[in-house]
Amino acid sequence: MMTLTDQTFQQEVRGAPAAVVGFYGTACAACRWLTPVMEEVAPDYSGRVTFAGFDAHQNFETPGELGIFVVPTLVFFKDGNEVGRVFRGITKKKLVDEIRTHLGLGPSS
Repeated sequence: MMTLTDQTFQQEVRGAPAAVVGFYGTACAACRWLTPVMEEVAPDYSGRVTFAGFDAHQNFETPGELGIFVVPTLVFFKDGNEVGRVFRGITKKKLVDEIRTHLGLGPSS
């Protein structure tokens, strides 16, 4: 799973066929669940979905442009366009369900 900044967001996410970006803050206690869940799910979508984290407390431009005011927030992108969001906590099952709903993809066998 990669870490994005304001400088790398456009290239990595807007150019990907499918992406899940977790916006978090390093001082956010509720954000600690985000990375482990994304890292657990990511191998099941290898080569099909880009998974990335974005520290919204260190990089302000992109979250502002996307209207992200609460962390943690997961944003789903398809062909560079936002297709869905999830706020607050998420389980592995819920993340897989959201990927299927927003990106039309299931985990590989």
